Amino acid sequence: MKDALTRRSVIALVLFAAASYGALFLFPESSGTASNIFSVVGDALALLIICLGIRRWPGKRQLAWKLFAASVAFCLLGDIVWAVEEEVFGIEVEVPSYPDVIYLLSVIANCFALFQYVRDEKTIDLTTTGFDILISIVATGIIFYNYIASRVENFQEMAAWRAAIVLSYPVTDVAYLMGFFSLVFGKSRQSKLKGRNILLGVGTFLMFLADQSYLFQSLFGDVAGALLDPIWPLCFGMIALASLQAPDWMEIAAEETEETENGPVWLEYSRMLLPYGLTVVILLMVGVHYDLLGSTFFIGAMVLLVLLSVRQVIVLVGNRKLLLLVSENEREMNRKNQELQKLTDHFMMESETDFLTKLLNRRAIVQAFERLKPTGDDPETLGILLVDVDYFKHINDTFGHQKGDDALVGVAESIRHTIRGHDVGGRFGGDEFLVLLPGANEAAVEAVAQRLRAATQRHETLAEMKVTLSIGGASWSVGKEDYRPNKLLRHADEALYVAKEKGRDQYVMYSEHLENEI
Repeated sequence: MKDALTRRSVIALVLFAAASYGALFLFPESSGTASNIFSVVGDALALLIICLGIRRWPGKRQLAWKLFAASVAFCLLGDIVWAVEEEVFGIEVEVPSYPDVIYLLSVIANCFALFQYVRDEKTIDLTTTGFDILISIVATGIIFYNYIASRVENFQEMAAWRAAIVLSYPVTDVAYLMGFFSLVFGKSRQSKLKGRNILLGVGTFLMFLADQSYLFQSLFGDVAGALLDPIWPLCFGMIALASLQAPDWMEIAAEETEETENGPVWLEYSRMLLPYGLTVVILLMVGVHYDLLGSTFFIGAMVLLVLLSVRQVIVLVGNRKLLLLVSENEREMNRKNQELQKLTDHFMMESETDFLTKLLNRRAIVQAFERLKPTGDDPETLGILLVDVDYFKHINDTFGHQKGDDALVGVAESIRHTIRGHDVGGRFGGDEFLVLLPGANEAAVEAVAQRLRAATQRHETLAEMKVTLSIGGASWSVGKEDYRPNKLLRHADEALYVAKEKGRDQYVMYSEHLENEI
């Protein structure tokens, strides 16, 4: 729980669960009314949290959460219709009934949301998994209808639209289960057990269990009663908490470069075998139903189907091994490319950095002048400081060359602590430093110079050796046609010369009358 909103959301959901089940147990005679009220309240709470969570996600990753929000909104609408029918008009709603049509829209939106989320997270191969889910849904519907629903008296007496709703639960629950396994066990870019993946996976699995309980309630009567009703808002609440766990920009950037890990082998093979296994089971059921098990034609067809299924699985396994090999080669290539890039960056830094002070060297300063060249005719302001260590030869002669190097390093540290992030500081040669100040007028240049002198006085090593600085400053405002760095350097150098002539340990700003003093 990394922020206040997440903590408050968790507390609100815990209070909702305690209040809803507390009311059901403390007031059993009013359990129906309490269930209706808390279902609406719970859905509204989950919808509010998801809407707050959507704003945390980058635009291209918001679609899944908008679909989750639509799913909760449909469920909220269904609960409101149900509550109004029972509490306002006193009509006992049948199971299943027309609010279930709205719930079905919620289920469909939820399935699309899961599909979009795993697509964004790249936890599964969407093409093959999509066909696996489709085959599994069709097979599950056939098995459920022929061997469970059609043998239940209540189902036989239902209208066609009610029967279709009952059949929709086991069919969509297959998608829920696939989503659960993909989120918790599927391959992912960074960690299979991201907090939001666990929240979504567990919420989806609990929704699967609740749907199954509601299914038996629809077929066999009141099994779980009002105890089931708070489960859906709590499942949506877990999805809402997941929406708050949006990745920050660093995680998104890392996801763009991380390699995809493969999920557990048993999960991959189970997913491959499930559609073929269900198809074989259905054909066996057909053979039993029509007494075809003794028919050589039927047996031959079954053998061919099994052989084709085995062949297809072998092809899939081979493809998986090939993909693993390709993935391993890609990882090795990426690793070598990263090492090469690090070496390249290191060499580039070495070629542009002064070995002693770690500031830019003269070559890099010249390149910085080129980067700061105005791109248009409109004037742009550029300030410059030339900094010279006073009596540097005396420092070397008195304290030794090592202490002289320490003095240069100390001045470089003072410059780094004084200038802004987009300013440029470098060692221009020997004991001379240069600072480029984009956008700085004369007043700003003087302010930086005074801060630099103050930082030098505070520096322990420099203060110990009584190091002082002479600084010449200049500023101009020119367009690209009049941009001549040598002229600005000459102005700063003239100001530096005057500072030295006046006794050193001071700052002088270039002006036209300085040329008469030189």
